[in-house]
Amino acid sequence: MFSILIVRSAIAPPEDLTTRARIRDAAMRLFPELGYDAASVRRIAREAGVSPALVLHHYGSKEGLLQACDHHLVERYRQIKDDAIAGGMFNPAFMSSAMAESRTLMKYLAWAMASNRPDAAALFDEMMAEAVTVSRVSIEKGYLTGSHDLEARTALQLAMQIGLAVLHEHVERVTGIDLFSEEGIRRATPLLLEIYSGLFDPDLLAELVETLPGRA
Repeated sequence: MFSILIVRSAIAPPEDLTTRARIRDAAMRLFPELGYDAASVRRIAREAGVSPALVLHHYGSKEGLLQACDHHLVERYRQIKDDAIAGGMFNPAFMSSAMAESRTLMKYLAWAMASNRPDAAALFDEMMAEAVTVSRVSIEKGYLTGSHDLEARTALQLAMQIGLAVLHEHVERVTGIDLFSEEGIRRATPLLLEIYSGLFDPDLLAELVETLPGRA
């Protein structure tokens, strides 16, 4: 579900307070914005407020930094899904937490999948493995219905999520819904739940709608 994917955990991991994390986050913003070639080590360093030498000290090369960004995307994807399953999806504070990280994560994901990078397949496979694990736990908890082909269903669901991120500008152009904004998520989530209504339990759908930010 797109809204759960992009809402971040209210508590950032301790490592996200470090210089290394600031460099990684700067790269995750700049790679989609400028492209891999134009996002130089010097430009990333300036964005992070460090020296180019420090970027290379932490990551070895720009390619090493790119791989770290991919790893962080998959790890945060897993953490956010785990937090949602643990109860975050029913917690308005969780659902309304800051959108800054979610915007960066989804824009990075969209860029990574649409840029035909050689390692895009490996990134998709990592996210797919995490998504299948999360789906199995969700089925055990009664949040999702079972499937005779869970892997294929999960792959299609993940592709739909990525597709929304890749096409977000067109969605906003024709609907006015900014999928990377809190207001846009509040407007889009009930519509997405309608689409997923055959997958989720009806009582769960109603409860999820009530947790949306801004609802009375």
